[in-house]
Amino acid sequence: MFYPRRIVSKRRERRIEKRKPSKFGRLLLIFAIVIISVILLVFIISFNYYITLSQTLPDIKEIEYDPPESSEIFDRDGNLIKTVFFVENRIYVPLSEVPKNFIDALIASEDRNFFKHRGIDIKAMFRAFYVNWKEGRIVEGGSTLTQQLARELFLSKKVSIERKLKEIILALRLEKIYSKEEILEYYINQVYFGSGAYGVEAAARRYFGKHAKDLTLPESAMLVGVLPAPSKYSPRVDFEAAKERQKIVLMKMVREGYITKEEMEEAYDTPIKLKEYREEPESDINGWFIDYVKEKVRKMYGEELLYKGGLKIYTTIDPKIQKIAIDSLNGVIEENVKRGIFSDENKDELGVRQPQGAVVVLSPKTGEILAMVGGRDYKESQFNRCLALRKPGSSFKIFDYTPAIENGVLTPASILVSESINIGGWKPKEWIYGYFGPLTVRQALIRSSNICAVKTGMRVGLDRVVYYARKMGIRSPLKPYPSMTIGGFEVTPLDMAVAYSTLSNMGERVDATGILKIVGKDGRILYEHKVNPIRVVSPEASYIMTDIFKDVVYHYFPDLSKYPIAGKSGTAGDYTSGWFIGYTKDFTVSTYIGSDKELIGLEGVRNWGVRFAGKVWKKVFEELIKIKKPKDWERPEGVVYKDVCSESGLLPTPYCPKIKREIFIRGFEPKVECPLHRTEYVEVAVCIDSGLLATECTPKDRIEIRKFVKGEEPTEYDDTYSCDFDVLIFPSGKVKIGTKVVINIKFKNETGEMVKIFVDGEERAILPKEHPIFSLAFEEEGEHELIFKLMDKEGNEISHIRRKVEVIGE
Repeated sequence: MFYPRRIVSKRRERRIEKRKPSKFGRLLLIFAIVIISVILLVFIISFNYYITLSQTLPDIKEIEYDPPESSEIFDRDGNLIKTVFFVENRIYVPLSEVPKNFIDALIASEDRNFFKHRGIDIKAMFRAFYVNWKEGRIVEGGSTLTQQLARELFLSKKVSIERKLKEIILALRLEKIYSKEEILEYYINQVYFGSGAYGVEAAARRYFGKHAKDLTLPESAMLVGVLPAPSKYSPRVDFEAAKERQKIVLMKMVREGYITKEEMEEAYDTPIKLKEYREEPESDINGWFIDYVKEKVRKMYGEELLYKGGLKIYTTIDPKIQKIAIDSLNGVIEENVKRGIFSDENKDELGVRQPQGAVVVLSPKTGEILAMVGGRDYKESQFNRCLALRKPGSSFKIFDYTPAIENGVLTPASILVSESINIGGWKPKEWIYGYFGPLTVRQALIRSSNICAVKTGMRVGLDRVVYYARKMGIRSPLKPYPSMTIGGFEVTPLDMAVAYSTLSNMGERVDATGILKIVGKDGRILYEHKVNPIRVVSPEASYIMTDIFKDVVYHYFPDLSKYPIAGKSGTAGDYTSGWFIGYTKDFTVSTYIGSDKELIGLEGVRNWGVRFAGKVWKKVFEELIKIKKPKDWERPEGVVYKDVCSESGLLPTPYCPKIKREIFIRGFEPKVECPLHRTEYVEVAVCIDSGLLATECTPKDRIEIRKFVKGEEPTEYDDTYSCDFDVLIFPSGKVKIGTKVVINIKFKNETGEMVKIFVDGEERAILPKEHPIFSLAFEEEGEHELIFKLMDKEGNEISHIRRKVEVIGE
């Protein structure tokens, strides 16, 4: 059919208009193109990022489990004394030696789809994201066990998107190479369970004192519950929190069908007893010192390097001196066991014999620990008593007198009086019965007067005593209480050795060290000890304190007086601690003997510091003298000698009866004369009752020696007592009016025939030798004087006696 040209043209225009896209369609097309482009761009960027990220990841074709390398400990001469495997915190066990209940708890709690996924669990990740978003905090993790293992083995703990992506990539790779069982085995040996325990075997030992294969369901659930936050949920940190986590794990095991609800309730109600597993230790005389060094290294470099470092640790220990120290300690204790003073049957609840002891030997100049003995037998007790807090008794007095001497509060010649005192209701006592009376500072330290030490500390200022104790080396807590001045607060034998070394080192403190050098497994020196002396006491005060402490040693051990050795004893008030600390220029020895707990093993034993600890100290020094003969300290220019009166501690006068030479810090020597002896004095025996001269017949208990200025002493003899006859009056002293008083005369002189009795000057009676008894009554109140005159046959007076009777009303 033929259509006109115009009609055809219109139809074609209409068809073209129909095929032409609308405005919305064009926009939709553009949006689609943009989306596709963005997706392609993201894919390209992600792929490039994946390639870049993958290149930074380690090759995990074979997991190389890096076991801890042993660390070697050497003595000061470079001789190996111990090869130490720091493996108690990570002990590898095969999966076959881990109970099923632990694996079930782990899977239920940490990754319930572990045996289904191939490294990552998308559903778990989205579920964790939703739960955490809903709670507003992280309450659930989305990482699989494989991801956690990848993080533990190859990545840091720092939270970031990049680390998460690396974790996912590594997890996928691990799943391609290793079976599920292999991944589980690596995991249970790698993860941290808190309290220093890496891996399930170490954790089982640390918390429950058993091997992993012996874990019960309640114990397994508690260990798995620790994993999300080991430092927070560790049962040794917060047991209640650990129990709550245990409950959550058990509930998840019920949800996943591993246990029934009844089994869950039974497991939760089962009591759990924490107990740490310990291998049987060897009887190693260096054991306490090695433990000390291990702890120092751990604090310096952390557990990772300590456990895997393969370190070479060169220490300060001198094996000869270490043997001297332990032999001396055990020698003294065993000697007293044989004597029946101590008994090996006296044991504490841990089965450790009491008493125990400690010996520390330091080099004062370097602070190097030459010997450290923390007890009688390391196998019996690994507790290091060199680091244990004990009451030091009088050995603490170093901190009372050092500031007193240095600051001129006292001098060695100053007089202190040992007497009864009351400080806010506290009445300190001497270690003897009674008191010493007046003492010089030197005498007070030699005799270890508690009262004088308390007075010194109060005079110096208790805060000042604490300050000096701190700067001289004491690190344990102290409070400015008066009882502190005589050892009321606890300190350690090691700290006391540092403090006394400060005086030996002329006032410079050098802190104790047990490590000379640490070398890494690559040969690099990680640490090297450098001596860093700190001036804390003046040389003058140190020299004077040492001079006094020399006399203390010579007082207890006269046979050591030919050597320049200084020291001080100490005894706790309950005798649970006995100390002796002494030093030369080359060695400081701190010894302690006592019970680990109050009143265990020492009942009835007077554990004086010098009695047992002092003997240990002496035995050690007798051997140290053979190693190096002591040399005396050089006197500082600021120290001077002056003559003083022994009684006043001041400059002597010509009349001071006793003069001694004493040592002083220049400027603090006495500048005034003794006020006690300004003229010549005489001492005479007088009757206590009258103050007149005593006769040979005055009873001894009525005589005392009194000092008088010459020329002012009494010249008249007391006539209360006669050598020729005695007068007995009953009742004597005070009597009531009208009371019958009986007088009985005892004749001693053969020439005496009678006694005349005078009452207030009036003769009242004459008593012949044959009738020596007379009675009378007084009718007037007041004091009445009675005179009795012994007469011979001719009526001549031979001697007389005066008596007084006080008459009181009814």
